Amino acid sequence: MFQMKNVLTPYYTEEVLFSLPELEVPNEDGVSILFYLQKIFPDEWNNFLERVKCLNEEELRGSDELEEQLRLWASYRGQTLTRTVRGMMYYRKALELQAFLDMAKDDDLMEGYKPIELNGDQMKGERSLGPNAKNDQAISVLKIY
Repeated sequence: MFQMKNVLTPYYTEEVLFSLPELEVPNEDGVSILFYLQKIFPDEWNNFLERVKCLNEEELRGSDELEEQLRLWASYRGQTLTRTVRGMMYYRKALELQAFLDMAKDDDLMEGYKPIELNGDQMKGERSLGPNAKNDQAISVLKIY
């Protein structure tokens, strides 16, 4: 039997991702959201520019892919709902990795995380069959939230 995990995240009218106009419009103090985020996360901003191979913000304009990356970068730092969703997805990957490590044989560990990716359906089925203390603990923590 396969157990399904669901997460409900309540939100009212919160936007998931900032739009480009939202990032650029100055507030009553004359500061845009993007400018503010660049100033409070200077190292992360520089790392972002390096990762997308741009020297400055102007180079991000004109490319749909780079503009999308900019929107994601800003939303991960300024939108609670975006951070929540991303965090839950990381949490899922962490639980899958923990289940793999709990069940893996020595040979599987030497090959790395690859076996769970190649044979994910089988591994998911095996995870839910037997009693597993660490897996049960993780599930009980999930039930709290």
